[in-house]
Amino acid sequence: MISSCFKLIVDSIGSVDDAIEKNEEIITRFENYGLKLYEQLISSKYKEIKVEALNIKYGVSIPSNQREIGKYPLFASNGITDYINKYNSSNTIILGCRGTVGSVFYYKDNNFVLNTAFFIESKELYGNLYFALKHNKGFKLYATGAAQPQITIENIQNVNIKIPVNNYLNSILDYIYMLQIKNNNLKSIKQLLLNKYFD
Repeated sequence: MISSCFKLIVDSIGSVDDAIEKNEEIITRFENYGLKLYEQLISSKYKEIKVEALNIKYGVSIPSNQREIGKYPLFASNGITDYINKYNSSNTIILGCRGTVGSVFYYKDNNFVLNTAFFIESKELYGNLYFALKHNKGFKLYATGAAQPQITIENIQNVNIKIPVNNYLNSILDYIYMLQIKNNNLKSIKQLLLNKYFD
């Protein structure tokens, strides 16, 4: 009886892992498709925007001992690191500026961005901005410092980025975002199972 229950739990965790892996593969395919479509769109018609016009902001420092557990994802330069009970942005494109420089993330709902990242809030052409920044490798070429690479707003404010004139890329990013939320939920389920049966 115990062994059959244990097998069921292990199989359930395995099924969750399989679903996460499948979603990750789809996300990668759509990321690549979005980048190719971005390149096609800017090969015909685009507008150039200086970074200083994007109202890019630094994230905010919040010490670990002041992070009460909550529902809002906490973004650092390497992605979501925790969930806390406060937020400082929404409809957010996040760029790693310290540590993992050049990383680019998107989160549609409320979230908190730490000071190891920049962020841009955009409700309209967020797909265009996201893929433009991915195409530009999150300004990684503008990083300074060997031991601790970093990008500053001052270093990139005069950089021009190419933005397609339509918003086709929004729907691609919306689909990627939906899959990422699914995976976040699946990872939470897996953690609950692990905590309940293997701690």
